[in-house]
Amino acid sequence: MKKKENILLDTKLINVIDYSAFCAELDNGHRIIAYTKRSDNDLTQKLYNMGDRVSVEMTPYDMSKGCIVLQATSIKHESQSFC
Repeated sequence: MKKKENILLDTKLINVIDYSAFCAELDNGHRIIAYTKRSDNDLTQKLYNMGDRVSVEMTPYDMSKGCIVLQATSIKHESQSFC
């Protein structure tokens, strides 16, 4: 069985579509639908706001939607802890 190939991209949340779905914009201007994981659904309102930078995991087969895997603020904290 082949390894699952995913693409990780940085996006900015623009609009709230549903309780667990957001409109996100890539750095090149393309807009996608970014979904939260099922485990994050109860904390979605507290975790993500419009304008937040998040990392979205996408498959190469459908580049119109992706799953939010990491918020940009947590990336900054991890990189500062190593310095």
